[in-house]
Amino acid sequence: MKNFVAFHAALVAKGLALKAAFIGISRGGLYAYRFASENSDKVAVIHGDAPVCDFRSWPGGKGKGSPGDWAALMK
Repeated sequence: MKNFVAFHAALVAKGLALKAAFIGISRGGLYAYRFASENSDKVAVIHGDAPVCDFRSWPGGKGKGSPGDWAALMK
Protein backbone atom coordinates (compact mmCIF):
# COMPACT_ATOMS: atom_id res chain seq x y z
CA MET A 1 0.00 0.00 0.00
CA LYS A 2 2.96 2.34 0.58
CA ASN A 3 3.78 2.09 -3.14
CA PHE A 4 0.19 2.92 -4.07
CA VAL A 5 0.20 5.98 -1.81
CA ALA A 6 3.54 7.16 -3.25
CA PHE A 7 2.31 6.59 -6.81
CA HIS A 8 -0.87 8.54 -6.10
CA ALA A 9 1.16 11.42 -4.63
CA ALA A 10 3.41 11.48 -7.72
CA LEU A 11 0.40 11.63 -10.06
CA VAL A 12 -1.26 14.40 -8.06
CA ALA A 13 2.02 16.34 -8.07
CA LYS A 14 1.93 16.16 -11.88
CA GLY A 15 -1.51 17.77 -11.90
CA LEU A 16 -3.86 14.78 -12.06
CA ALA A 17 -7.04 14.59 -10.00
CA LEU A 18 -6.88 14.22 -6.22
CA LYS A 19 -9.35 11.33 -6.39
CA ALA A 20 -8.52 8.38 -8.61
CA ALA A 21 -10.72 5.97 -10.53
CA PHE A 22 -9.61 2.39 -9.86
CA ILE A 23 -10.17 -0.72 -11.92
CA GLY A 24 -9.91 -3.88 -9.83
CA ILE A 25 -9.53 -6.84 -12.18
CA SER A 26 -9.33 -10.33 -10.66
CA ARG A 27 -6.75 -10.27 -7.84
CA GLY A 28 -6.38 -6.54 -8.39
CA GLY A 29 -9.74 -6.19 -6.68
CA LEU A 30 -8.06 -6.98 -3.36
CA TYR A 31 -5.62 -4.13 -3.88
CA ALA A 32 -8.20 -1.66 -5.13
CA TYR A 33 -10.64 -2.22 -2.30
CA ARG A 34 -7.93 -2.28 0.35
CA PHE A 35 -6.42 0.98 -0.91
CA ALA A 36 -9.86 2.56 -0.93
CA SER A 37 -10.65 1.36 2.58
CA GLU A 38 -7.43 2.94 3.88
CA ASN A 39 -7.47 6.05 1.64
CA SER A 40 -11.10 6.94 0.96
CA ASP A 41 -10.10 10.57 0.41
CA LYS A 42 -8.05 9.50 -2.63
CA VAL A 43 -10.62 7.32 -4.46
CA ALA A 44 -13.57 8.56 -6.51
CA VAL A 45 -14.84 5.23 -7.83
CA ILE A 46 -13.89 1.57 -8.22
CA HIS A 47 -14.89 -0.53 -11.19
CA GLY A 48 -14.65 -4.15 -10.11
CA ASP A 49 -14.23 -6.47 -13.12
CA ALA A 50 -14.63 -9.96 -11.63
CA PRO A 51 -12.68 -8.82 -8.55
CA VAL A 52 -11.38 -11.25 -5.97
CA CYS A 53 -13.02 -10.30 -2.70
CA ASP A 54 -12.71 -13.58 -0.81
CA PHE A 55 -9.26 -14.70 0.31
CA ARG A 56 -10.40 -18.32 0.20
CA SER A 57 -10.71 -18.09 -3.59
CA TRP A 58 -7.34 -16.34 -3.98
CA PRO A 59 -4.72 -16.82 -2.77
CA GLY A 60 -6.36 -19.75 -1.00
CA GLY A 61 -7.56 -21.25 -4.26
CA LYS A 62 -9.78 -23.64 -2.34
CA GLY A 63 -6.75 -25.87 -1.82
CA LYS A 64 -5.17 -25.21 -5.24
CA GLY A 65 -4.00 -21.64 -4.76
CA SER A 66 -0.64 -20.06 -4.14
CA PRO A 67 0.95 -21.13 -0.84
CA GLY A 68 3.53 -18.30 -0.99
CA ASP A 69 0.89 -15.64 -1.58
CA TRP A 70 -1.28 -17.14 1.16
CA ALA A 71 1.64 -16.90 3.65
CA ALA A 72 2.26 -13.27 2.65
CA LEU A 73 -1.43 -12.48 3.11
CA MET A 74 -1.43 -13.99 6.59
CA LYS A 75 1.51 -11.73 7.57
